[in-house]
Amino acid sequence: MMQKHRLRSRERLGVRCLHRRRGAAIVEFAIMAPVFLLLLMGSIESGKALEISNILSSAIRQGGRLACMDWEGFSSSQQSSNLKVESDIRNFLIASGIDGDDVEITITSADGDDSGDTFDLSNPANRLRMFRITATVAFDDVNNYPIPVKFMNGKNVSMSIVFRAGNSSMSN
Repeated sequence: MMQKHRLRSRERLGVRCLHRRRGAAIVEFAIMAPVFLLLLMGSIESGKALEISNILSSAIRQGGRLACMDWEGFSSSQQSSNLKVESDIRNFLIASGIDGDDVEITITSADGDDSGDTFDLSNPANRLRMFRITATVAFDDVNNYPIPVKFMNGKNVSMSIVFRAGNSSMSN
């Protein structure tokens, strides 16, 4: 008789522990779920920023390749070399799904006393000098994910690459 009573009390104790454990699991979930969601949303936004940075880098690299070429006979008299390079970068960005008008593109000197000043690609005196192409876009202009929490709200994504102005030939 005593043994039956012990078994029943242990069974009741097990049921009570199970109920207590369920309550603890709910509390643990309530604490961890928001943390997990914040990490998830931050990862999504970081991934999008990295994607935009990668696209900007590719566009600048293509524009820089063009900027290092010999312009003789290939540029129109209506468009300067700098505008042609900027236009090509914008076209690359549009083809990649970014509105080119939202991107600020600058071509500046990367060395010497005029470092940071506008660099004229068509000036023969600038041959073999270093220049920097920078593209900057507001993250809000390119982020199309419907995430309620925006960690990068008001931030810019920027990419900058330095090239040497050369005279590579565009003909075979």
